[in-house]
Amino acid sequence: MILDKLIALCYFLLFFLTPLLMYSKTSELFEFNKMLFIYWIALAVASLWIAKMISLKKLFFRRTPLDIVIIPFFLSLVISTILSIDRHTSFFGYYGRFNGGLLSTVAYLVLYYGFVSNIDLDRLNLLTNNLLLKISLIASLIVILWGLPGHFGYDMSCFVFTGELSNNCWTSQFRPHERMFSTLGQPNWLGAYLAINFFIGLYFFIQKFLKKQNWLWFYIYLLLNFVGILFTRSRSALMALIVGIVLCFMYLSLKKQVNKKLILTTLILFILPIILFKTGISQVDKYLSLPRQVTSSVLKSTSSQTAIPNDSSVTESFDIRKIVWYGAIQLGFKYPLFGSGVETFAYAYNFVRPAAHNLTSEWDFIYNKAHNEYLNFLATTGFIGLISYLLLIIGYLFFVFRAIKKQQNLLIIFLTIGWITILITNFFGFSTTTVNIYFYLIPAVAFVITLDSQKEIIYKTLSSIQKTFLIVPVIIFILGTTYIVNYFLADISYAEGDNYFKIQQYSAAESKLDQALSMRSEPVYMDKLSSTIANKSLFDLSSGQTNDKKALQGQINNNYKKAVMFSQQAINSSSRNVYYWRTFSKVLFIFYQISPQVQIYDQAIKTLDTAINLAPTDAKLFYTKALFYMSSEDSDLNKVKNSNDNYEKALINIEKAIELKKDYRDVYLLKGTTLNRLGRKSEAKVVFQWMLEQFNPKDEEVLHELQSL
Repeated sequence: MILDKLIALCYFLLFFLTPLLMYSKTSELFEFNKMLFIYWIALAVASLWIAKMISLKKLFFRRTPLDIVIIPFFLSLVISTILSIDRHTSFFGYYGRFNGGLLSTVAYLVLYYGFVSNIDLDRLNLLTNNLLLKISLIASLIVILWGLPGHFGYDMSCFVFTGELSNNCWTSQFRPHERMFSTLGQPNWLGAYLAINFFIGLYFFIQKFLKKQNWLWFYIYLLLNFVGILFTRSRSALMALIVGIVLCFMYLSLKKQVNKKLILTTLILFILPIILFKTGISQVDKYLSLPRQVTSSVLKSTSSQTAIPNDSSVTESFDIRKIVWYGAIQLGFKYPLFGSGVETFAYAYNFVRPAAHNLTSEWDFIYNKAHNEYLNFLATTGFIGLISYLLLIIGYLFFVFRAIKKQQNLLIIFLTIGWITILITNFFGFSTTTVNIYFYLIPAVAFVITLDSQKEIIYKTLSSIQKTFLIVPVIIFILGTTYIVNYFLADISYAEGDNYFKIQQYSAAESKLDQALSMRSEPVYMDKLSSTIANKSLFDLSSGQTNDKKALQGQINNNYKKAVMFSQQAINSSSRNVYYWRTFSKVLFIFYQISPQVQIYDQAIKTLDTAINLAPTDAKLFYTKALFYMSSEDSDLNKVKNSNDNYEKALINIEKAIELKKDYRDVYLLKGTTLNRLGRKSEAKVVFQWMLEQFNPKDEEVLHELQSL
């Protein structure tokens, strides 16, 4: 019985702690820590499950109605991983998102089958008290209360991380006073999580309300939950909530469980927060106004803080999504069967990236997801992966419709409506760690409710052989925990190294990155280490740390070999990752600047050409290549030739960059400079004057170039 309780405890911890976990010293504050915790809980469940089977000398694996669709779904991911353009990423997930790789799917499926095989809601008294669901509500309430102060300028995460109760610890990408994200990491992720829990809370509220029991506490929770969703300004979460509410009241109306008092109470729940805090959707908010009597300074400050500035230079997110979605569809047709590989969208998107993406405000961002879960499956796992995923969804919904006809269980209905909100928010975004827990475990809870209760398990005295075999799950747990802790510590070292790199403390960065690599062989670490070593070499040369030229040259040669080795190792693990090729080209060019050698320069150009072949619509690559040609022409090796060949080559790449991105200010500046050096001063003047008209009439850099003509 103790093993059953320990397994149940694992799920309590999973639902309670996962949404709350974050850590400032890891490379990614939110998803990385949550993912590692999910791995650890899945490991604990698997170990306890094995121990239970050894103790009872019986195989415990409960079949579910979804087995017939889970098997092809999982197999499609396995095959997609094997055929992937980057198997490492497909297995572990994209570094920075982590969720979605094959390993994470294994963890979720272990949790799914571990629940249905070991959790008996009646025997463990979980169904009577709904303890697991209440724990979920408590966790979500803490998440809401944690995030609310940030909306008013007093972020709790900043207080924990820096000791300062303000929003100042966040960069411009994170604006908790405009869009709340709390411990989930992004507003849309928080909105999706709150939408699921809203319907769990709504179940308790309606149940208590209809029975005329104490429903006020659940009503207050729903009010706070909805305010939280409004503060995220997540349109997808708001849409999911509206659809869910309609489905709830359609069902209750059919069962004649709706009365005027319930409708009125529920309407107040929505109307009051919307009037006070608006929806964030301008087309709706223009019809809303605060009542005249509401004049408190708090509401005034809230209104001013939540208003998102209208910046015409910022492309509407949905417009960007449409471009990315088009690219995802193109990628799906490029790899129609099993896609480019699980979680490889960040790299494969470059193969088909629409040129229109260059004209958006996020043209230089790395899109590691398609921002549509279904198109992401199409692009990375092909039509077979997408179809198997859709069959998984349809399979559960089909089961629910059949279960409703038989049992009319209100809890299953509300859980399923909460689950449907995931399908909606995933359409405009992608799955995250916390939301995926509900995606896999809500069906597990529904199955356990409907399936017959398991017979009472009687644990007998263990034989010596059984005791010996119990070492197996213990070893599995210890080894798995060691691996997870090592992964965690390696990431901390990587994050420290990256931070040192950003402030140009390259020696310290190299030390930390070496430390990270000693704990975990990760291509991302290798790529960063290669760039660090190259920049360190350039920094050491410019600072004149040694007068011994022979020693300095020997140091440069060693650094060159080491940097090239790490770049090549990263590329060998992911030969179609344009970002690794781009890093390698820059590393080579840095060493060319340190020690001008034709072979290094030629290799840098060839490497950049490979990157361009992988990402033919990336305007920045052509701009970089033009810079390479310009710098080469200015070097001592080319001055003696008295030739302008490289300037002409630079101009060709400049024109290509402009063709791909007509509003590329930097490349126009480079064009004017190049024309000037070619002696085509009148053409250069036209370019600079055009820049002043189109971009900024007070651009000091352009004005200086004009004066020099």
